[in-house]
Amino acid sequence: MRAVSEGSTKTQILRAAAELFAAKGYDSVSIKEICDRSDANIAAVHYHFGSKEHLYQAIFQDFGKTHLPKLESILEEPKNADEFRVQMRIYLEQALHLIEDEPYVARIIFRDGHLVNQLCSEIFETTFLRLYEKLISFLTNAQSRGIISKKTDIATLAQMIDAILCAKVFEQKDLRATCAKKLKTKEMDTKAWIQSALSILFDGLIERKAHE
Repeated sequence: MRAVSEGSTKTQILRAAAELFAAKGYDSVSIKEICDRSDANIAAVHYHFGSKEHLYQAIFQDFGKTHLPKLESILEEPKNADEFRVQMRIYLEQALHLIEDEPYVARIIFRDGHLVNQLCSEIFETTFLRLYEKLISFLTNAQSRGIISKKTDIATLAQMIDAILCAKVFEQKDLRATCAKKLKTKEMDTKAWIQSALSILFDGLIERKAHE
């Protein structure tokens, strides 16, 4: 039988822990469960991470430092409205790809953000909070250039963008498919969904002629 490398054992433990934390929450998961799911022993968990808390921290350390800088790099100051729309589209596309690639970590972040901040405060501040600050800065710069209305509260807008991503994290695909079939509505792929979300967010719901 092929020996399991040290690196792959560590990766298996991280993946199993993320899956269990996402399903049951931090307090309800034991080291034994993580070992059973990852086919590792308790000694391996302690060797690589030291404790359950440190294992939890390692999940977000890896996720934050590996993936979030890519999202940050998209949020450079926009020069005009067209550039702003393109950047927002790319930002949402990349964020949704990340959610699809790391669904368990994404679920933990959106559901247990307060706990992530509590147990991983330094990691949270240097990765997740830094990305949120970059988003706020990006939106503020767009507002100062007249791209976003002066009436718009930037913090609320940033929360709405987060809510768009959160909707995908906790999306009930089977229920959505059933509703679409019953109501005879068309299911959208990710690209069309993003375009629709951005249109609602930035073009509004009410036709201008009707409003006038």
